Amino acid sequence: MHQPNHKNATTVNINANIKVKTLRAYKLVADKARSCKSELPVLNNPQATYDFLMAKVYDPLEIDVVESFYVLFLSAGNAVKGYIKVSSGGVNAVIADPKVIFCAALKCLASGIIITHNHPSGNPRPSEDDRKLTKKLSEAAKMLDIVLIDHIVVSPGRYHSFREHGELTFN
Repeated sequence: MHQPNHKNATTVNINANIKVKTLRAYKLVADKARSCKSELPVLNNPQATYDFLMAKVYDPLEIDVVESFYVLFLSAGNAVKGYIKVSSGGVNAVIADPKVIFCAALKCLASGIIITHNHPSGNPRPSEDDRKLTKKLSEAAKMLDIVLIDHIVVSPGRYHSFREHGELTFN
């Protein structure tokens, strides 16, 4: 009589569950992005993006406490298709995994993305790590024919736009 290999069966089930959970999460992102098109604006400049972020995306009770990283998914005409919170971090750091960002962007069929995170300190000036991440994500986006439109660092009442300061170009 054949004895099933329980170790392999468990591994397969765990891997299947992880895969299903991941696919469900990104399907929900894509479905939400498609379902709320009429509610979300066209973002043509950093000030409009900042206003949208402060009104709809960032939690006013968290913005000066912990860093959070979000991605906005845009159509070819810069209409917001949806957005997700990629991660929350500590008081001065947050992880932004490119695999998570671009998996969701592809599921949403985004033509462009705007990445954003907050600085709880109140100073939106980007760090060297912020600049390195922006460059890394810009290069990855180009490979996928997605435009990294901007990286906006926010704090209550102020923001820093990489595009506005010439630190991010469409080239």
